[in-house]
Amino acid sequence: VRSGDSVSGKIGQFQPRNIPPDAWDRIEAAVRGAVEMAAPQTSNRAVAWLNAVTQVANWADTVGQSLAPENLFHPETIDRFVREGVGHLSLGTQTNYRSQLRRVGKAVIGSTLYPPTGIVPRPDPRLPYTQAEVGALVSWASGQPTEHTRRNAMALVSLGLGTGLASQEITRLTGDDVVADQ
Repeated sequence: VRSGDSVSGKIGQFQPRNIPPDAWDRIEAAVRGAVEMAAPQTSNRAVAWLNAVTQVANWADTVGQSLAPENLFHPETIDRFVREGVGHLSLGTQTNYRSQLRRVGKAVIGSTLYPPTGIVPRPDPRLPYTQAEVGALVSWASGQPTEHTRRNAMALVSLGLGTGLASQEITRLTGDDVVADQ
């Protein structure tokens, strides 16, 4: 294996296309540092992450966002980048950017802001939810990709946990069935 073919070699030798040299000078340390921290297992993954992180970092630099990892890889920043920075690309490409950046973000800033992508079935659904399970559900709802789906997911969590409705009851609800009681 040539040194340039290794993961560290790919990270060290990476040169982005279509990024002006002065912009690369401003974002290079943040890009390389984030991908190194994310510790990709293959050189192909390293290149994919380098490309995605370069794009979000360049976008952040252009719009005046901080390049600090806790900002750059915050789910809201990633979602804004996908809308504003690559919103003109196909939905599949946008989804790929979001997925790659969330993987790096989870590795760099921790999994707290990155809930599991699916809900794990409970062994006995009749038992009350633990605090950890409630936290996971709220985190899952908060981690949805758009404001619309976050709001809908939180409504489902609220109806299930907050009011104790079963899924069959929730699916039959209409807007007139729900009343805010202070």
